[in-house]
Amino acid sequence: STQSTWESSGVLFGTYKTVHCKLHEKLTKAFCRCLASAELLERRNCLLVLERVKDVYPQHKKNSLILMRKLDLLKDQQGLEALVKRYNSILQQKEYNPGIDSEDEKMEREQRLKPPQSTAKKETKKK
Repeated sequence: STQSTWESSGVLFGTYKTVHCKLHEKLTKAFCRCLASAELLERRNCLLVLERVKDVYPQHKKNSLILMRKLDLLKDQQGLEALVKRYNSILQQKEYNPGIDSEDEKMEREQRLKPPQSTAKKETKKK
């Protein structure tokens, strides 16, 4: 039934992968902004949310490494030591699929090599 849902939606797998990768990049940026906040409660709440979504995020090693670097900056901050240590150990124990990461890297390289589409072409397609 999952296959028929994908077929009926008309979403190509490549499009899905692109959207998925971009979503994870945006989530990583948002979490990094929260972890860099001046507010202790915002950083604490961010760590709590990250713990709750640990089964589905991050799925990419690259995003995990970015978060680990941010956690290194917080490991000595009073009131956050236990949370930082706990989430850091979650990230270190998490297993990633190297195939997913290599597919995403390949997709990113291909997108960087593509020339940007002009807005004039997009407007004529809409008409």
